[in-house]
This record gives sequence, C-alpha cells and structure tokens, in this order.
Amino acid sequence: MTLVQWLNRVLKTVVRDGQCVAFFRQYIQDVWKVPAFEGVGATNGAKEIYNWHNRLLTQAKYSNRIAYTGSNRPNPGDVVIFDSWDKNKFGHIGVFVCMLPNGNFMLASQNGLEVISKENGGDGKTATGSRLEEWGWNRVLGWLEKKGV
Repeated sequence: MTLVQWLNRVLKTVVRDGQCVAFFRQYIQDVWKVPAFEGVGATNGAKEIYNWHNRLLTQAKYSNRIAYTGSNRPNPGDVVIFDSWDKNKFGHIGVFVCMLPNGNFMLASQNGLEVISKENGGDGKTATGSRLEEWGWNRVLGWLEKKGV
C-alpha cells in the first residue's frame, strides 16, 4: 500500500485510540509493512519514539533516525517527530507528505492538541480524527525513515 492509498483510506477517521502515536503505529504497520513498535510512546509520548530510537531494538532494526539540522528535509512517507512544548509535554508525531511553497510542510496526523483544545472549539479530550495540516519546523526533533528505502 502506498502513502497516498493509505491516506485516502484513513483521513478523517479516528485511527486506533485517536492519538498521534496510534496513527504512527498503524501507518508503519500498513505502509512500511513492519511491526507497529507497540509500547513505545506509551509513557512519555511521541518524543520518546525519537529520543529512545537506538535503545529500541525493533524500531532501530526497521528505521533510521535522522536529526533535524535546520536545513535537511524528510522525504514523503518519513515520520516526523516533534519535541514537547508548554501546552503539550508529550510532543507530536505524524507522516510527512510534502513541502509547501512557504517553506512549511504538510503533515498527516491525528489528535494534535492545538486542534482539539477548548480554545479551538474542542473539549480538550476527544480525538478529532486524522487530517492533513500545515506545520512549521518549530520543535521538530527529526524523523524516521524506513530502512532499505
């Protein structure tokens, strides 16, 4: 299954439990055809998928961790991981889709706290489903790329 085929199937639906880590797990299982790295991200959220990469044997076996340097860019289908911030201690994770002319990028993900916050019309708890969304490079730790690509 390609990235585009997968997005056509899952966008605007709630994947697994509605959290961004669940979206990531389902993506790598369906598109990368690798184990879903269950358990990782369960304690400290999305950022631990990046921070603990080399300590997690299954994850290190199937993916390379690329640090964001400020000038390098992921490829479509790579998994972008964000650090925590004042309103989200867990960070965020999603699938890189494409660059935008303004220098930002399109990310496929779900349950970004900025989207479901009370200030933005949500209840602060309910997953809103998966979506495509413009993101900037603030807080990007780096990304995972599938080995052998």
